[in-house]
Amino acid sequence: MFCTMASPGESDGCLSILSSCFKKSRKGLPAAPNSTSQTVAIAPSAPTATQSSTQNRTPDKLPTSSNHLAKAPASSPAGSHVSPSQRVEHAPTSHSTDDQKSNTIDSPTKTVSLWQEAYGKVDPKTRTWIDEALSDTAAGDPTKELVDLVRRAEETHLEKTLKLKVGDREVLWRDYTNRVISAVTAIGDIAVNFAPPPSATFWSAVRVLLKANVTQCEDLVAIMGCTDMVLCIVRRGRVYEEVYFSGASQSADQEGLQQTLIKAYKSCLEFLALVDESLRKGHLGRFFVALVKPGQGEGRVAEVRSLEEYIWLAAQTCDAKAGFEHQKLLRSLERPLKRVDDGVLAVLTTLEKNERKRAMKYISEVPVGAHHNDKMEKRTEGTCEWLVSHDDFHQWEESACSSVLWLQGNIGTGKSFLSSKVIDRYLDGDQTTNHSHGDHDEGFAFFYCDRGDPTRRSFRYILRSYIRQLSEIPRRPDKVHEASYSLYNKMTQIQNDISMKECEIALLQMINSYPRTTLVLDALDEYK
Repeated sequence: MFCTMASPGESDGCLSILSSCFKKSRKGLPAAPNSTSQTVAIAPSAPTATQSSTQNRTPDKLPTSSNHLAKAPASSPAGSHVSPSQRVEHAPTSHSTDDQKSNTIDSPTKTVSLWQEAYGKVDPKTRTWIDEALSDTAAGDPTKELVDLVRRAEETHLEKTLKLKVGDREVLWRDYTNRVISAVTAIGDIAVNFAPPPSATFWSAVRVLLKANVTQCEDLVAIMGCTDMVLCIVRRGRVYEEVYFSGASQSADQEGLQQTLIKAYKSCLEFLALVDESLRKGHLGRFFVALVKPGQGEGRVAEVRSLEEYIWLAAQTCDAKAGFEHQKLLRSLERPLKRVDDGVLAVLTTLEKNERKRAMKYISEVPVGAHHNDKMEKRTEGTCEWLVSHDDFHQWEESACSSVLWLQGNIGTGKSFLSSKVIDRYLDGDQTTNHSHGDHDEGFAFFYCDRGDPTRRSFRYILRSYIRQLSEIPRRPDKVHEASYSLYNKMTQIQNDISMKECEIALLQMINSYPRTTLVLDALDEYK
C-alpha cells in the first residue's frame, strides 16, 4: 500500500484498520485457487520524510537529466528486504531516459547467438550439466511448458501454508511462482513480436530447475526466486538485443554491450547449474535466506541480482534507431511485470452491462477518476520521477511480503502530485506509449482524501471506493468479483446500507483472490 500524509494523528486509526485487512489469515475465506501475494501501498501526501534535507522541495520544480542511476532497472526480482512500514528519506532529482529518436530500427543481422558464445565460456562442470539438460529437452513451445511446470509445482504445495514466517515478516511464496510465470510470458511475447526467443541452451537449463520435486516451501521459494532473477536479466537482454543490435556494423559501445550480455548470460548459466547442484545436495536453504534477507546466505545471489543493473549501465551509452515499437519495448522495462492467474475466474461472475453498472453505482459513486485527472493535469510534465526511481520504492514494489510505503511531508509540498505519479504507473492505459497493459489479473485501487468533501473524508467511503475498483480487473472486463455482487444483492434485497464490517470482509476476500493487490491512499491526514 502507498500512502501520503502531512502528519500522523487521529488518522492513524484509519491506517490500522485498513492494514488489518492485509494481515488477517486467508483460512476460511473463499479465494481463487491461484491467489498469492498482496502488496499494500500507502502513499503519503509529502515528497519527503521528516528529517530529510530535501523535505520542502516541490516535486514540480525538480530539474531533469538523461543520465543517472535513479533510472536503474524496475524489474528487479522479488525478495529484497522491505520493512512493514518504511519512509523514503531523500528526494533525488528526477530523471528521464526516454529516447525520442523516430527512425525505425533495421532487422537484426544473422550473427552467432550470444547464448552460444556464453555456453562456450562456461566452466566444464556447467557445460556438462547443460549438455545433459539439452538431451532431455522435448520439442514444442518452451513458454507453455515452463508455465505448466510452475503451475504443477504450485499444486503440490497448495495444501500447505501460503505464508512463510521470516523474522517479523510473512513471505508469500506464491508471489515467486507468479513472478516466474509473468517473466516467462514476457520473454515469450518479445519472441512473438520481435526477436527469436533465447536458445534451447537457456530454456533447457531453466527447465531442469522448474521440474525439480521439492517438499518444502522454502526450497520452492529458492528455486523460483533464483529462476526469477535470471529471467529478469534475460528479459532485459532480449530487449537490448532487439533494440541496439542492427545493421552490418556496430559501434564500440554496442560491441561493449554485446560482451557485457555474453558475460551476464554466462553467469546466469553457471548460477542455474549451482542452484541445481545445491538442490541435489540439500543446500538450498542458503539461497532462500539470501532471497528474503539480502546480504545474508549464498553470496552468488547478490552477484546475480546486480547483473541486471550491470547490463543496464552498459546500454546507456548505446545509440539506437528506436522507432515507436522499440520505444515501447524499452519503456516496458521501467514498469514492474504484472501477474496473471487464471484461477481468479473462480471468484468472478458475468453480469449484463446495465446490471453491472447498477451494482457498481450502489457500492460507490465517488468519482475517483475525475479526482485523479485533476491532479494529473496540474502535475508538471517530467516531475515526480525521483519517487518511482527511488531504491526504496522499487524494494516496496517488488516485495514478496504485504508491505506499506509511507511518505510523510509538510503541507503544500506536492504529496498529491507524487500520489498521482504512482497511480499513473499502475493504471492500465499508458498514455506515454499509447499502449494498454490490460493483460493481467492484479487488483489496483486508489483514493484521494479531502477534508473539504464529506465523501472523501470518511473511512466508509474509502472502503466502498476500493471495493468498487477491485470489483473489476483488466483482463476480465465483462466480469465482476462475486464478493461485491453478493454485497449488492444482499443490501438491495433488505433495503439496507453496507456496514463497515461487511466492507472489511468483502475487501479482504478480494485481496485474497488476486495474485497481487496494490492500494494507493493520498492525504490520509485529511480523513476524519
